[in-house]
Amino acid sequence: MFFKSYNIYENKLSEQLSDDNPYKKKLIQMETPSEKHPIYFFLIYGLYLYCLLFFAVILFSKSYGYEICIIVIFWMTCCLYFTKGKNYLILSKKAHFFILSSAVIMSIFLEILDKQSIPFSSIGKLFLFFIEINQKSYLALSILAFFTVGLSLCYTESIDKGYEHFTNFQQKNKRGLSMVDIVNANYDFAVVLSLIFPYFIYLALDDAQDIFRQNIKLLSLVVFLEMPPYIYRSFIVKRYFTLFIKAQKFKQRRIL
Repeated sequence: MFFKSYNIYENKLSEQLSDDNPYKKKLIQMETPSEKHPIYFFLIYGLYLYCLLFFAVILFSKSYGYEICIIVIFWMTCCLYFTKGKNYLILSKKAHFFILSSAVIMSIFLEILDKQSIPFSSIGKLFLFFIEINQKSYLALSILAFFTVGLSLCYTESIDKGYEHFTNFQQKNKRGLSMVDIVNANYDFAVVLSLIFPYFIYLALDDAQDIFRQNIKLLSLVVFLEMPPYIYRSFIVKRYFTLFIKAQKFKQRRIL
């Protein structure tokens, strides 16, 4: 009911508010492109360096799957070259096709090599290469590599670019869902994915006991590529849209 006098499909919601609205300045700050993203680059470079060290230890130890790790590191490096510091939503179709198709192929090939089960309580140690290297280490490195590329895809200059993605979906859907429904549904799903994230790691590392689990396992690594940008986009758009709703309510109170 608060949206009757506003066009919520405009990419910059701040432009729909009057200058005296106290929330307009905050929305403008969220929409203003920023060239500084220290946390983003710290995570990307930090994880990339960690993966290189992990790879060096696996290669030196000649652990199980060390040959395939060469391909994993090469793939991660190529993907970071295409995605680091670039908005995922405006990447070229060729870049999208290369990243996603290669990720699917890599995931299937890497998971086929894994034949051993693992207790859930032992998962954490697999990612600490300075403690132990074993037959699952190559897969732990692969998860970190996919996750690093996934984090790289989280880059965005401003929040309104992410909001534009949601509005485009709303305009194309045939169910008549409102932006409130779409934003809230994606946010709720992103929260659920965040909570069960450790279980996805377990699915990727544990040996499948039946054909259903096997099919999930074969494509499990792709989850670590696609999940970070989706969760991040859902969270920031929720924050952006919630602030806009507060701005609307403020104006409604003034009118009344």
